[in-house]
Amino acid sequence: LLNLLVEDEFLVRTPDLSGFALGARVAQLAGVTAPPARLPAAARALLADARRAVRGGVHVVLFLDGRVVVLDADPDFPLSDADRLVREPARYALGRMLLVAEGRVPDGAIAADVRRFGVTRQCGEILPTTGCLALPLRDDRGVTVGAVGFSGARHRVDDPSEVIGALEPAVRALAPLVV
Repeated sequence: LLNLLVEDEFLVRTPDLSGFALGARVAQLAGVTAPPARLPAAARALLADARRAVRGGVHVVLFLDGRVVVLDADPDFPLSDADRLVREPARYALGRMLLVAEGRVPDGAIAADVRRFGVTRQCGEILPTTGCLALPLRDDRGVTVGAVGFSGARHRVDDPSEVIGALEPAVRALAPLVV
């Protein structure tokens, strides 16, 4: 039982291995707005399946206090610049989703993407051959509290239907595990 509680972040082992302390999931239960240090096992499994299905970078972020907080970056396709994502969110699809969630849509193209596809996109603005998109991660009230992002070849973001279709079920299943 202790191993399961540690795996799902309810407990953490003390550095000297002599005992246990309360983990990040307990803080979430108490209503503290700190992201979990690590995704629960079920969420990691869903994310692994999604990454295999889309063959590109799949990242999970939460929006806390008006900031983008990277919860899980794809190790095989890392974020191009996580620090810049936090500093300049409007340059990236994940940050644009934060702006949409806060009602601060900076231009008509972003609003058009949300209306048309339900996602935010960045197509070739940082590197001409790549792009990214972000699907909203919603809590049980329907409030956007984070996003799942895809990064990959620009043509897959220019026409995002395939990627969205592959990621939507994972996003719906992931939401209750991380929010």
